[in-house]
Amino acid sequence: MSFHVFLLNSNQELFGCGDNDYGQLGLGESKKETIIQKLTKIQNIPKGKIIDIQSGNGDSIMLIEDENENQNPKRKLYSCGYWQSNGFGKNTYKFTEIKSSLFENDDNILDFSVGDYHTLILTSNGKLIGFGNNYYGQLGTGNKEYQLIPFQIELPKLRFNENISNYHISCGLRRSFFYYSPLSFSNLEEDLIKLFRRKEFCDISFKTKNGEIIKAHKLILKYRLNQNENQIEKIQEIISKIN
Repeated sequence: MSFHVFLLNSNQELFGCGDNDYGQLGLGESKKETIIQKLTKIQNIPKGKIIDIQSGNGDSIMLIEDENENQNPKRKLYSCGYWQSNGFGKNTYKFTEIKSSLFENDDNILDFSVGDYHTLILTSNGKLIGFGNNYYGQLGTGNKEYQLIPFQIELPKLRFNENISNYHISCGLRRSFFYYSPLSFSNLEEDLIKLFRRKEFCDISFKTKNGEIIKAHKLILKYRLNQNENQIEKIQEIISKIN
């Protein structure tokens, strides 16, 4: 449950109010703000578009598209607030960039979600990264150990594309939800074709005389066999009529 709130208008102006005991408003101090106001004291934030900002119980996380990088703008996360859930392991009273080797040069942040005391981050390379409270197993690690700094959550290998929107992560009070589908339903036929062409989805192999391995799908072969049988029957029917 969060006791502070942020509002972002269409002009990229940030407003906020509420509890600030741990510096979760990012103002460089712990003074509570009881009236919503424009947060002009926020520092350390690079010039860029604020994609999203979310409030946890005692922390805040902001996603910014950095304008300092002209080609392929990098999305960066900035955090402040309570030490157990801000990704640093110590209280921070100003928004500070969350840096990690997990965010590779060619990787970008697609989505993130802030829970009560934990956070999940999804990247374009299919990584699910988390940190924070894990007492109820909300980080999906199989144990209850706290994770104070970002770490990668083990998942089946995923393939993401920044142009699709068929994924979702959501952190609640003591639980987390992650949804992913490799299909973009707006181009279902095209995506199915791409999936069937991927070797890891093949379920049968043939070896040619020269030793080459050809991957295939039983379902497609069965369908084509049925088609060929139907065509043969039609040809035989035509031949019988001619005779």
